[in-house]
Amino acid sequence: MDTQWDRRLEYAALLLAFVVVPIVAVIILRVTAIPRFNPSRLTNWAVVGGVLLAIAAIALPAVLLTGWQSAQQPTSEEPPRERRRS
Repeated sequence: MDTQWDRRLEYAALLLAFVVVPIVAVIILRVTAIPRFNPSRLTNWAVVGGVLLAIAAIALPAVLLTGWQSAQQPTSEEPPRERRRS
């Protein structure tokens, strides 16, 4: 039963990530868009900040997933019989 709940939660998260977030982003950009965007007005700090945000957006889920996977793996201190049952 828990696996069905986990699967539903995963599907809901995927739906949120691939459907809802882009739609909301497009709506927000339409409402708050600058009428005449001039790329030459971007500062170096804005570019550096954007790159840092992109790196954080990739690294943070990777770190969380690695921690989750290491918590899911059985420790080597358990007897082999215990690992086979779970």
